[in-house]
Amino acid sequence: PTLMRAMWGVESTFGAARRSETGCTGDWQFTRSTFQDMCKRYNVAGKLRELGYHEKADLLERGGDGMDLRNDGIISTVAAAYYIKEISKNAGLDTNASDEQSRKNAWAGVYLAYNVGPGNLKIVLRNLGTGNVGALFPKESGPNSAFYVDGANGQQALDNYYTALGR
Repeated sequence: PTLMRAMWGVESTFGAARRSETGCTGDWQFTRSTFQDMCKRYNVAGKLRELGYHEKADLLERGGDGMDLRNDGIISTVAAAYYIKEISKNAGLDTNASDEQSRKNAWAGVYLAYNVGPGNLKIVLRNLGTGNVGALFPKESGPNSAFYVDGANGQQALDNYYTALGR
C-alpha cells in the first residue's frame, strides 16, 4: 500500500483531474481501453459493492452516466489495484518478497510495466538480456530515473527507452 500510494503520487500528483498528452487521465492515468478492460475483467463493480460503495458500483454499471470514471478516485483505485496485481503476476514480480531489495526491484518492475505496458517490459528485459528488473535501476536511484542515465534529458531518456525496446 505504501508503494502503491507512491505510484499514485507519481502518476497524477494526487490529482484526479490530471490529463496527459497521450489521453491518459485520472488519479491512475489510465487509457480509456485499459480502464474499461480492468473494470470488466475484474468485476470492479462487484468489488465496489463488497467494499460498501454501492452507488459507485451502480454508476460503473450504468457506464458512468456520461462521466469519465477514470477521474473517480475510488473506482480508478480499485481498478489500479487489480491492474498492479495482474502486472505483478504476469511478469513474475514478487512484491511481497522477504528481502527488501527484491521487493524494491519487484515494485520497480511493476512501476515500469505500469507506465510502458507489461508487454514492453518483457521486451526491454529480453533485449537487455536479463530477467532481473532491478538491473535496470542504479541502487541509489528510483524507477523514475531508469532511462535517465548519464544526465539524460527527457528526449534522451525516451531514446534510451526505445533503444531498450530495440526500436
